[in-house]
Formats: sequence, C-alpha cells, structure tokens
Amino acid sequence: MNRFSKTQIYLHWITLLFVAITYAADGTPWLVS
Repeated sequence: MNRFSKTQIYLHWITLLFVAITYAADGTPWLVS
C-alpha cells in the first residue's frame, strides 16, 4: 500500500466525521455529552 492511498483514506474518514458532526450540530440530540 502506498502512503498516498493511506492519506486518501484518512482524509475520507475526516470528511465523514466532519459531516457527522455538522449533522449532529444541526439540532440532532444524539451527540450530547
């Protein structure tokens, strides 16, 4: 495996986390500490 593909996978997971956090911040009560 190349480092480039690993970086792409890492960026993909960061994007998914960002979308999930944005979705949760939009009035969704399932991500409350």
